[in-house]
Amino acid sequence: MFSTKSPLWSKTLWTNLLAIIAMAVQSQTGYVIPLEAQTLLLAAGNLGLRTITKQPLDWSKIKITGVGCLLALAVASVTVAPLLGGCAFNALKQKPVLTELAIRTAAGRVLDQHPAWVEPARRISAEAIRALQKGDLVTLGNLQPYILEMIPWQALTPEEEELLRVLITAIAAETTDSLARQGVKSPQEAVVQVATVLGWINQSAEIRAQRSTAVPPPIAPDIFASFGSELESDRAKLDRILDSMIEEAAAKADSATGLGR
Repeated sequence: MFSTKSPLWSKTLWTNLLAIIAMAVQSQTGYVIPLEAQTLLLAAGNLGLRTITKQPLDWSKIKITGVGCLLALAVASVTVAPLLGGCAFNALKQKPVLTELAIRTAAGRVLDQHPAWVEPARRISAEAIRALQKGDLVTLGNLQPYILEMIPWQALTPEEEELLRVLITAIAAETTDSLARQGVKSPQEAVVQVATVLGWINQSAEIRAQRSTAVPPPIAPDIFASFGSELESDRAKLDRILDSMIEEAAAKADSATGLGR
């Protein structure tokens, strides 16, 4: 039977802890080699250490002290090492489904609460994407006033105008801070990320715009007219059934795409 040892003497633990610290430092200074390659090397190193390390760890040998808490934190950190990202665009690529779902759901809720904003949101996001792609907006600082100029303020109530201005300012500040925190320094890289997010918002608005303009065809109006007013109630029932079917189909589509939640 193998003797046990204190986690303080675990080569595997310290190797992973130092690797995480190195990855965290590189997230601010730039990666020596791609993060994916480092994660694979760390996994291979763990397998190698496992083959030569035979002594099981005995956590009872670590008292509840500052050192013990630090080691517990280190063990927890090891489990999330593959999730560390070097830049905002990497984060989009690593978890695109969850990122898109969150953004489209948030945009969908706002547009559902303010149906009059659907068409302006669709048009403005499309115009902003085109401006970014053409290079008309050299920096993200130019994007906020560009969007503000395209909003039909005269069609909004004072409350809506105030809310929209606060939202746009908050989103711009959060986007700038997020890019800075994640080490995005290239203007082109930042533009690509923002254009991607704008595309998701545009799709959310486009779906709702199409739904609002979709008018079901009349159900045999001549037949109903030929039978007189006694069938008007039946016609109303069929209309309600059709409306219910359309709403159900729309709800299923929203559920499948993650919208309207």
